[in-house]
Amino acid sequence: MPLQNADPGVPEWLRMLGGLGSVFASSAIGRLMWHARMVQKGERYFWSIDLLWELPTAVGMAVIGKGMADWLLLGEWQTLGLIATLSYLGPRGMEAALAAWLMRKDGG
Repeated sequence: MPLQNADPGVPEWLRMLGGLGSVFASSAIGRLMWHARMVQKGERYFWSIDLLWELPTAVGMAVIGKGMADWLLLGEWQTLGLIATLSYLGPRGMEAALAAWLMRKDGG
């Protein structure tokens, strides 16, 4: 589906690449915020192998977040916010949030 109000002189593949870049940048920012929090708590050094291990998590959370945003029919900025939030939470944080939500929904 072509982007609305897009410059007609810009090729479709370039617009898609820009969209992908913003999705992955948003995800990387979320993981970087998490990494910085761990550094502040003294649980890891900033320049460490742990920073490199955040990359696959960021990619995975970007894919999950984009899928959720499309399913929820969110706009551009809402999508980026959702992706950054999910990336900050990471897989374990998402699992805990989902478990808490399911427990509340089931009544205990």
